[in-house]
Amino acid sequence: MIQDANAFSPTIGDKTSCENIPGAIWSALPNTCTVTSNQNIALGETWTVSSSVTLVINSGVTITIQNGGTFKNNSGGTISNQGIINDNSAGVISNSGSINNSGTINNNGFINNSGTITNNSAGIILNSNNINSSGTITNSGTISITNVGGIGINNSGTLD
Repeated sequence: MIQDANAFSPTIGDKTSCENIPGAIWSALPNTCTVTSNQNIALGETWTVSSSVTLVINSGVTITIQNGGTFKNNSGGTISNQGIINDNSAGVISNSGSINNSGTINNNGFINNSGTITNNSAGIILNSNNINSSGTITNSGTISITNVGGIGINNSGTLD
């Protein structure tokens, strides 16, 4: 894969890195970056949530991970989804921290989880590709799996 020299690949860990995302707002106490407008993570781009940072995706906001894009949550980081995360066919969500979902996650790509995914009562996870988990997935909402040709959840951790 050829990297785009103009690829936007923030490591979200402070006010500057947060506010480089169009429409994002930083709150220092606690370290929170709130995304308030639709965003695309394109081919060759990686968005990384640093340890001790919470990234909030507001209700009404869509984050789209394009083919070849990566949305990475480091250990100690948190993604709080109240909007929509669309993970396209060759996109990757890599979670070593915590994902708290009260919105919708459409997974047509890959979710690699070694941390914790909590799908709250209002949360919806629609999976039509692979979720690989050695961590914990807790569900109080809806998880829908479209099983076509060996896709689904590969779990060596905890699924509640």
